Amino acid sequence: MGMANGGQLPRKALDISDENVPIPQIDIKDLPHCPKCKTGLLRPGVVWFGEMLPGDTLSAIDNFVSESKKIDLILVIGTSAKVYPAAGYVNIARAKGARVAVVNIDKADAPGGTKGL
Repeated sequence: MGMANGGQLPRKALDISDENVPIPQIDIKDLPHCPKCKTGLLRPGVVWFGEMLPGDTLSAIDNFVSESKKIDLILVIGTSAKVYPAAGYVNIARAKGARVAVVNIDKADAPGGTKGL
């Protein structure tokens, strides 16, 4: 089995989908720092809860969804399919024939809630 966290913990120990596995604390010195100032932390390329997606990204998605006559598949990864704009894209894509694939560790967070897809 591979090792993670500098060889200290087995990979399974970092499986955050298992609520019984404790998540280890990470020292701030082990996080990626700004290569210029060396003191600030680098921001990951993600959109945090409560933040908006970049405007050009939303425009590109809106154009694709509205201009497509048929959509085969929509992937909802790492976001809530109940929060807009993701929820709206799921509904529009589904109306255009899309299958919906949700990748989220919260089973109740699927489009349609506990009733599922």
